[in-house]
Amino acid sequence: MKQRYNKAQKPTRPFEGLIKQLNKESLILVNLNKAEDFVRECGSRGIVCGVGSTYKDGIVIYKKN
Repeated sequence: MKQRYNKAQKPTRPFEGLIKQLNKESLILVNLNKAEDFVRECGSRGIVCGVGSTYKDGIVIYKKN
């Protein structure tokens, strides 16, 4: 019988995937319910971002250079 070992899980910061996407593409769509928290998290990481118009169930967030 094979033994399986649990890998140690790294603690993740909130919105890690969206911030990586924002750094790559500089324009992303964020769910309306999470937009305020996302902009606050960007500010805490030193990323200056702006808020654009709404699209379907989300809001456009863009990275200011």
